[in-house]
Amino acid sequence: MRPVPEARPTSAADGRAALFVWHGRALYVGGVPVASAPHRHHAAQAGVSLGSQFGVRPGEDEPYEAWAGFVAAPGAAHQIDARGAPGVFVWADPEHLAAGTFPAGGAPLRPVGEEQLRALLPGLRSAGAGPLDCAGAEGLFWSVVRASFATGGAPGRRPDPPDGRIRDAIARMHEGDLLRAERPIGRLAARVYLSEGRFRHLFRDQTGMSIGRYLLWERLLAAIDGAAKGAPLSEAAHGAGFADSAHLSREFRATFGLAPSEVFKNSRLVQVVPCPAR
Repeated sequence: MRPVPEARPTSAADGRAALFVWHGRALYVGGVPVASAPHRHHAAQAGVSLGSQFGVRPGEDEPYEAWAGFVAAPGAAHQIDARGAPGVFVWADPEHLAAGTFPAGGAPLRPVGEEQLRALLPGLRSAGAGPLDCAGAEGLFWSVVRASFATGGAPGRRPDPPDGRIRDAIARMHEGDLLRAERPIGRLAARVYLSEGRFRHLFRDQTGMSIGRYLLWERLLAAIDGAAKGAPLSEAAHGAGFADSAHLSREFRATFGLAPSEVFKNSRLVQVVPCPAR
């Protein structure tokens, strides 16, 4: 597993925001320096304001609505203007969420219910006012997910893969230059003595996520780690297996709605923390 750098505990109260990133999910606490561009992504997203209401809309042709919290289903187009309002935002690949969380026919972009907000806000404000590390961020992430997404299910963390071959493959992802290899999935399959097709099927069955999605998050984590340590984006991108900084920027924006340059150019105000898998 990748060694995880020690992160200084951070809080929204001291004016410094933090982006915590795990495999397939992320948590952002603090102010947002710019409005997001209209975008959609594979991950489900939710946000809760700790101050004034957010501006939320499906796209540039629609007027902003003022919401204290929002939920965007996987693939839902959305644009968020959270400038001036510290908040808590989560992203989760849908494979992390229970079946029925986004039932057919449900609104793809909707406000968080008033009852859920009343239950969430005291804990979120308390967490935002004090130091926050990966362990605290983990608890905060799941409290937002369960309150915001649990319309048809009860989202929770998947257990570790029971099959030793998949655990071994995950542990081997940082051996040598695998993330930069031309056929990383084939190489991982060979290392655990499976055909590539069987490996792909077993990996999804065991983790709930395709190996391709898992490797993308692994590369994002590696790039975030490199950039957080001061590497130029082009160097961080190449070291994580992206073709170039433009490739990293496309995937980062598609996941978070912001370009990495918009986050890392404010590195004195935004702490980016890669967290260990839980």
